[in-house]
Amino acid sequence: MIKIVIVVPTFETIYPDTFQVIWDLKKPEGALINMLDDDKDIVTGYYAHRVFNAKYDGRTNACKLGEFNYTNQYKGSELKAFRDAGQYVLQIHGGGLGCALFKMSVFNRLDFPYFDWTNYKNNYVLSEDLYLAENCRKHNVPLYVDTRVECGHIFRHVQYCNI
Repeated sequence: MIKIVIVVPTFETIYPDTFQVIWDLKKPEGALINMLDDDKDIVTGYYAHRVFNAKYDGRTNACKLGEFNYTNQYKGSELKAFRDAGQYVLQIHGGGLGCALFKMSVFNRLDFPYFDWTNYKNNYVLSEDLYLAENCRKHNVPLYVDTRVECGHIFRHVQYCNI
């Protein structure tokens, strides 16, 4: 719920955007400038996806477009290939928002709470970031990843992972 604590006070101020970076990510130089240049309602950087066994398997936080349960993530190598080809912004289905820029006006179009954890009976969990992604999909707010914003990620306190 920490994100609600951050978003709501910012929402009530004069600032048009809010930029968040969680404690276990290292944002690259120029991340904020690149994301502002994208001019999207919500844009995220990308970083190593955490897995249960704490071993990086190439997947990132950015999930490809499609109807599925957030299981089809871009690999770091795919996003680097897009970046190297000059394609810097890709629409995504959803994903982690550990390094993200939000236009504050987008929250006027979404249901509150914006971020929430959802636990299902089958032990499936929808994280607060994916909850927001579903809220965005419901209200036709696209999410994007910036392929120039490649973040390092502390991985289960045993591994620092650059993609």
